[in-house]
Amino acid sequence: MSFSYSPSFYDILITSECNLRCKYCYEHNKHKNFVSMDNVKKFIDYIFDKRYYLQNPSNNDILSVKIMGGELTLDPELVDKIISYINYKATINNIRFQVLFSTNGTLLRHKSVYTVLKKWKNVIGVSTISFDGSPINNDISRIFKDGTGSGTHILNNMKVLRQELEINSANFDFSCVFDKGLIKYFYDSLLFLKKLGYFTTAFSDNEGTFSWEEITELESQIRRLKKIGFKIENSTDRNKKNDESDERYLAKLPGATICNSFELSMDQQGNILPCVSFNNTVFNKCPKICHINDLNSNDIFKNDYFEKILNRAKEMLKDVKCPILFCPARLLDIQEQNQNTKCFDAKKVMRVRKLIGELYL
Repeated sequence: MSFSYSPSFYDILITSECNLRCKYCYEHNKHKNFVSMDNVKKFIDYIFDKRYYLQNPSNNDILSVKIMGGELTLDPELVDKIISYINYKATINNIRFQVLFSTNGTLLRHKSVYTVLKKWKNVIGVSTISFDGSPINNDISRIFKDGTGSGTHILNNMKVLRQELEINSANFDFSCVFDKGLIKYFYDSLLFLKKLGYFTTAFSDNEGTFSWEEITELESQIRRLKKIGFKIENSTDRNKKNDESDERYLAKLPGATICNSFELSMDQQGNILPCVSFNNTVFNKCPKICHINDLNSNDIFKNDYFEKILNRAKEMLKDVKCPILFCPARLLDIQEQNQNTKCFDAKKVMRVRKLIGELYL
């Protein structure tokens, strides 16, 4: 399988602020500052000027920009401005585009958020809502500031969006986190989502802290799912053509740095990152590629640390035979930090990812 050095996605992390206080959240330094439109325009201008996305055949000549947080729906006016500017640049350059969201889903029915969704629903690609499988499982960890759960709130929001805007599982998938102690809900949670007609596209990056006993329990849960013929239908399954090769199929999977492609990200300070994971407090000591003000004078492919990450990605491809969400940048950092902190275990991360990948076969 070949490795593409052209981005599959571009990420704009607009804030670290969030209205939830998830117990397993790695972003401990939540700030109310938001990215400036000046930096957003510079990043988008760079994307259209370089046109790296056209070099990746898996993109099908479609530019994909993901807007993330924190929680992006805390500033719907900013989100509207960002999409408007992308639309402007795409129109004058005659480029097709889609915007992807990564949201906790709690504010989707808020009037100003609803208005933005309605305005741009035709350019919303398959986005992710963080929801941990079922209301009961979700509310153990994904809570509001007052300690109440968010699960039922999220499902009610999605019900309204389905009915009124026809925004459904073709637009939104659920990203599930199964943190320590919650593996026992894996089987029931996936069946619950399947029954509702939703799909899962991502799982926890906390598996590096699982015990081997918990990983054994996950293996048991996956055996139960496989026994009943359960299959995780990725978003690309809905658009996959019969004549597509496995290589092109795998290249289109979402994720921070996945299989044979990667993302280029900008955080709210204007730092250019090789992986969205580098924006959080666990990995905040990782080198940045450069600042947005210096991006045009820097060749990202000649950045030493970036080259190291890409080489790690190619190394990981040797054993990839199914659509697993990999982040070589994160695993590379886990390996380096593990020598000092013993916080993450890359072997456990790889084991869990491969186990989950079995459900895609």
